[in-house]
Amino acid sequence: MTVEILDSKRLVAAVAAFKDSSACRERLVQTNFCAFARVVLGHLLRERPVWEERDLTALIAVFKCPKDVDKFVGRRFERNLDKLGFSTEIHNKILDEFRTLQQKGEVVGYTGVGKGGIVGLSPQEVSKVREFFKSLYEAASFAAVRKAVEVYTAAGIPQVTEGIYSPWAHYLQPGFCPIINKRSRGFLKEIEVSWENYAELMDVFGAMGKKFGMEDLGLVDEFIKDEHTWRRTLTDIVRVRK
Repeated sequence: MTVEILDSKRLVAAVAAFKDSSACRERLVQTNFCAFARVVLGHLLRERPVWEERDLTALIAVFKCPKDVDKFVGRRFERNLDKLGFSTEIHNKILDEFRTLQQKGEVVGYTGVGKGGIVGLSPQEVSKVREFFKSLYEAASFAAVRKAVEVYTAAGIPQVTEGIYSPWAHYLQPGFCPIINKRSRGFLKEIEVSWENYAELMDVFGAMGKKFGMEDLGLVDEFIKDEHTWRRTLTDIVRVRK
């Protein structure tokens, strides 16, 4: 797949306006969550050689964007963190780090909960999920990240598909992994980009990030939240050739 982001004065102006917006500034603060999530996943990988479904369900709760941030930052986050079953030392360390983050602003996950829990996977399937995140955690290049995605996609694990794993993948590799949700799917449909798997989306969003001067693909995610802006520049954004 060859991705070309088209040149356009309207597109350049829209991106410049976004970079000077409060939405961009707020997302830049929120990007601190990526490093925090990486710490959480790192501890889970080191402390838990075998993951269970409940660990995946707990990660959904810990990494979500809550409807009520104040309540979540209070007792709810700690209750969700409890479900990961860390040692008291690690639990308290993570909790202290989360509370320190909140001094910078509302630093929580980027997406709401599309699925409340993971049930019905075999131990082997959960093991594949863990292997995937271990590979993402350790990857040091785009090629390594893309390979990990391709291997996981080929495994055909149900439930933990790109709608669930893409925010977590983004937290681990914010420069390579885009967030895929209802909003971004709508955006891709409008710019007439068809895709078969997450690896192809890495190419599309990577090209946009490079063209927009947004190395962190979380900023691209925030940019396309403003539907009014990107609809005005719709025809100028992307051309994709197989």
